[in-house]
Amino acid sequence: MSFDADDIGQIVSAAEDTSFGDQVSDLGTLMGTLEMFFKMVAILLGLIYGVFCANNLVVSEIDSGSMAYTLSTPIKRGTVIFTKMVYMIGSIILMFAVTAGVGMGVTEIVHNNLSGNAITEDVEEAAAALDRDPSYVRDNLYMIKDDDYALQSGADARGMDETAYGKYLDEAMKRDSLDKASDEITDSRKDEYDDDDDMDKDDIEITTDELADDPGMILNDSDALQEGSKPLGMNVNEYRNYVNDLVDENENEEDEDTNGQMNPSAVLSTAKEVTESELDVSSATVDDNMNLMKNDNALEATSEATDVPEDQLSDMIDESMVSSAIDSDEGTEFDLETFGWLILGSCLLTLAMGSISFFASTLFNRTNAAMP
Repeated sequence: MSFDADDIGQIVSAAEDTSFGDQVSDLGTLMGTLEMFFKMVAILLGLIYGVFCANNLVVSEIDSGSMAYTLSTPIKRGTVIFTKMVYMIGSIILMFAVTAGVGMGVTEIVHNNLSGNAITEDVEEAAAALDRDPSYVRDNLYMIKDDDYALQSGADARGMDETAYGKYLDEAMKRDSLDKASDEITDSRKDEYDDDDDMDKDDIEITTDELADDPGMILNDSDALQEGSKPLGMNVNEYRNYVNDLVDENENEEDEDTNGQMNPSAVLSTAKEVTESELDVSSATVDDNMNLMKNDNALEATSEATDVPEDQLSDMIDESMVSSAIDSDEGTEFDLETFGWLILGSCLLTLAMGSISFFASTLFNRTNAAMP
């Protein structure tokens, strides 16, 4: 509930190259934060519960004498212990079942990401401008680009101008398209190699990143063409041309010679410093609103300081904002399978530690001996 990709991302960025960098590097994403929680807090809480629950179930009753009363009834000792053991196992499983249910419910209510990509603030604002359901607009981002009012609303919510926001939408739609296409290609490969013992899961699966490096694979799968075209609002023929353009772009990027060009990170760092000086604003203000770097005075001063043309500087600033927005989107992604394994692994580990505690509780006759 408290996870905010932008705020936590700034903390992670600030901690880079420090002694705390490795410890907080995983906190930049929702799943990374959850993994950290299950590595530490969840295990500690499970251990505490297991120890005290086992102690209260058996040895504390022996200490207080209530076990003698229970055993004076016509109930076998094995039945008493077995019943308590079943209660402890059931309560631990219930604890993690509640954790799983609440976790999935909260992430859907807060981030709307259980059923797909998260519904970000700009999508909500654009959906309101379009008078459409946010989840539908989320899956069809081209609707925002096709409506000037929705485009302006989304740009304002993202803290971008319309030019940068339009570029962000292009990247987001490309991401969604490759996600759909990669799923279809993976399904096709599963059908083809399902009985091949030499092919494991990683060999069969085609990830979005792999498809981005080699988009030509889409052209060989009709289902991938069909599904990949939907997030872009294209028909199959239009999408085939779009994929061919992606292939050409990749080839051109490989052929480009970047020798002699100034490092984009260095240019942006200089642009930030110049903007702070020209507009008399703080570094945090520029971080929160990178549009300030596109101010006419700031652009002119940065161009003089870096010898980079103003239009090229503007494009670099746009690309940086788009990259940050895409990273923020990815940080809020929720992987149900990973979450399930975190729940199951933590539950099994807690059961294992609880079994040791329960054994100690049945082995000793005094709490002060069982607890240590």
